Amino acid sequence: LAYKIPEHGNSFFYSLGGIVAVGFLIMIASGLLLAQVYNPVPELAYQSLQAIQQMSGASYLRALHYWMAQGVIVALLLHLARVFITGAYQHPRQLTWWIGVALLATLLMGSYFTGTVLKWDEEGLDALAHYKETLLHLGPIGAALTDALPGSPPMNFRVYVSHIALFPLLLIFLLVIHIYLIHTFNLSPTPKDRWADQP
Repeated sequence: LAYKIPEHGNSFFYSLGGIVAVGFLIMIASGLLLAQVYNPVPELAYQSLQAIQQMSGASYLRALHYWMAQGVIVALLLHLARVFITGAYQHPRQLTWWIGVALLATLLMGSYFTGTVLKWDEEGLDALAHYKETLLHLGPIGAALTDALPGSPPMNFRVYVSHIALFPLLLIFLLVIHIYLIHTFNLSPTPKDRWADQP
């Protein structure tokens, strides 16, 4: 809290990264509560979501989780656009940029995708089918990631574990590195104003 923020850092576009971080924390909290009533068994997953919709508090949590995910994606894309437009990805902040790109990829291709599958509706089934087809093009490595091996758990279990454990842990790891690098290199100056020549 004692971190000194330059004057230009108090604008909306420089706050987007913080908005993403807060949204991510809200999604973790709401997801932990939803995990108490969601059943990932493929035959029961959709009925589980229907039951959640009938519970007043749980349906609110599900809506919060869903809409927070949409908002985080929009805020993250705006944040990356701001960083790119202002040139904040340049030296000495290249590693900060690439960690941010890894955060975007993990959030979109990991957490957001697996959340879509877990709805276990028509959209989720289509997404899972595309995912399986893509994995089959990766040969033996891809086959090991599907439920094609004897004794493998259903894909929905694998996707569920990825959604609630693997991707959040990866996101937290990348976020800690990203915040550390921001703290190390400070906020980037804005282009073409009085802050541009400041260290």
